[in-house]
Amino acid sequence: MNTDETQEIILPVITLLQRIKDGVTDPQILDKETRQACVEAMIGEGVSQVQIAVHLKCCDKTIQRDIQEIRQKNALTASPDLAREIIGDMDCKLRMSTNRLMQLSRGAKGSIMEKTLAEYYAAQVVKMHMNLLQSLGYLPQKAHEFIGDVFHHQAEENAEASWQQIEEVISDIALTTRGKKDAKSIEVKKEISRLRVTLEKTKLLADCQKVAKKTKEMKSNEDDEASRKNS
Repeated sequence: MNTDETQEIILPVITLLQRIKDGVTDPQILDKETRQACVEAMIGEGVSQVQIAVHLKCCDKTIQRDIQEIRQKNALTASPDLAREIIGDMDCKLRMSTNRLMQLSRGAKGSIMEKTLAEYYAAQVVKMHMNLLQSLGYLPQKAHEFIGDVFHHQAEENAEASWQQIEEVISDIALTTRGKKDAKSIEVKKEISRLRVTLEKTKLLADCQKVAKKTKEMKSNEDDEASRKNS
């Protein structure tokens, strides 16, 4: 292998794949380790085994063996250290997700509805985060009912406030078109009507979910009472 070829295979994998795609680099000069790095990167992009073989100018069996060896190399062995690393990584990603959603809810771009949904989903991620930490033993299980109630009440309060905010925004928009009959104002009025219908449907869905939850709780209580009587 000459010096130019050696320089080719030490390029970053993404750059190397692009050079192969552009016909600048011949994939047949790659050593096994570099080829498998390319295979792993392409798998991550959702490329099929057959497409990888065509792209790297290899037979299907070679790529199949590469995939098997990559799986063996990436195999995990259960250990306390591994568990802590995975949990730590999960904790970090959930925190980042919450932060990104909160940034969206307070950003300059986006409608009131989009910002409201972003804040709602941020609260859901936080709740899921707490539940996962409890199930893994990092938070006491006894706090589960209390924390669930706190999030439930906060979600209801935030939802009521959000509905009011949205209604106020729609009303403000409606004021700008009052008494106007030009084409733009008529179009805005149609959009306002659509927004009000969407808002009512969303509120109705939220109310249905509340009733469904209460019904489920009542049924659960009845089953518990029946179980106690039979025991």
